[in-house]
Amino acid sequence: MGDYVKNRSWSGMLRVFEHAEASPVTEEGGSQFRNTMNHCEEVMYLVTFRSVNENVVLDAQLLDAAKSVGAHAELHDGWMLGTNCELPQFVFVSSTDTSNLGDVAYGVTEYRQSSVAVPVAEPYVVECLKGVAGPAQWSDGTTGYAEECADTPEARRSIRAEGLCGGLYTPEDVSREEFEAICNRAPTYSPEDAS
Repeated sequence: MGDYVKNRSWSGMLRVFEHAEASPVTEEGGSQFRNTMNHCEEVMYLVTFRSVNENVVLDAQLLDAAKSVGAHAELHDGWMLGTNCELPQFVFVSSTDTSNLGDVAYGVTEYRQSSVAVPVAEPYVVECLKGVAGPAQWSDGTTGYAEECADTPEARRSIRAEGLCGGLYTPEDVSREEFEAICNRAPTYSPEDAS
C-alpha cells in the first residue's frame, strides 16, 4: 500500500440492533479500538465485513475524533479504509425478514507508515544579496555565502566601492567619473593633490 507496510491483522464479530446506537469494531482481544486525534495517517486500517444474515442491511461508518460520521455506506458486505483517527462502526439499517438484530463478521488489517525517509532536497540559491559580495538568500530560508554570488558584476562593484568610498579622500588611481558613479558623490582629493 504505497508508503505503508502491513503490521498485523485480526478478526472479530459484533452485533447490531434495530433502533440502537452504532456498534464499533474492537481491537484484537475485544478491547476498545485505538483511534486518536493526533498523527493521522501514521496508521491505516483495511476493514472487510459482511452481515452474517444476508437479509440484514448495514450502515458501515467511519467516525472521526469529533464523533461525526465522515464516510458511510449502506450495504450487506464490503470494506472500509480508514486511518488511526477514525473508528469503524456499524448500524442496523433494515431487514427483509423479521430480524431486528444482526451479527457482523469483520477482519482488520493494520498498515503502518514505512520508516523509509523521503530524501530532502539540497537548498539552492534564491537570490544574491545586493550591495555585498558572497551572501545569498537560500531556498531553506537561511542567508549564507554562495560562491556564485561572490563573483558577479554587482559583487565586483561592491568590493570596488569599499576601497573607493570609505576613506576621507579619493584614491589617486580613480577617475572622477568612476568615483561619482560608484560612490554617488563628488570626489574629495587630499590636500597634497591641491598644491
